[in-house]
Amino acid sequence: LVMSAINFKNVFLFIIFIMPAASHYNYLKINIFSHLPLFSDFTFYLNPASVIYLLIILFGALTLFEKWRDLKLLPLKYIITATGLFAAASIFWSANKETSLIELIYLLVPFFLYLIAYARFKDKLSFIKLLLAAALSSIIPLIASIFQLVSGDYFYLPDSSLGRLSGGLDHPNTFGLFLFFIIGLLFSLYLAKANRNIFVRWIIFMD
Repeated sequence: LVMSAINFKNVFLFIIFIMPAASHYNYLKINIFSHLPLFSDFTFYLNPASVIYLLIILFGALTLFEKWRDLKLLPLKYIITATGLFAAASIFWSANKETSLIELIYLLVPFFLYLIAYARFKDKLSFIKLLLAAALSSIIPLIASIFQLVSGDYFYLPDSSLGRLSGGLDHPNTFGLFLFFIIGLLFSLYLAKANRNIFVRWIIFMD
């Protein structure tokens, strides 16, 4: 938080970079409500990933306050606002309010990431840095997956004998979706910098 007051962009890029690796340590958690007498009957666990998510939401709220004028032109702002408000209101009629609060945080994180990227990474150089930070965040999980492959330390589901790689993340599906997202970003960046005429001709040839 102190460093973000000095250089917000670099701190945000660092958070993007460490987010996948930090999730490996989600087994380290603490119920913060157990230390608050008024909320001792509730359960809300903090782990490395949830701390990062809450930081992103905090940074997003600060960005919303500071860049309000710029965000008036934010695409999909009405849909995002309506979705967020409905999700927050749904906590009141939820059967499990603690779980609903956690799921609300999960839901809001991508919206706030989008908001921060739109407001603070508008110029070309900043946007490329954001893409590179996301791409570089895959290095540690990829190294972890190589160690799993070499050591044979695969992830097994209780009802399956198929060993899979998780890259230090909580599940192979999470690892696969993460890598799919990174590959999509890199592919988009490549096409954005490639010769458009060559790309169009390739599409016509494939058709």
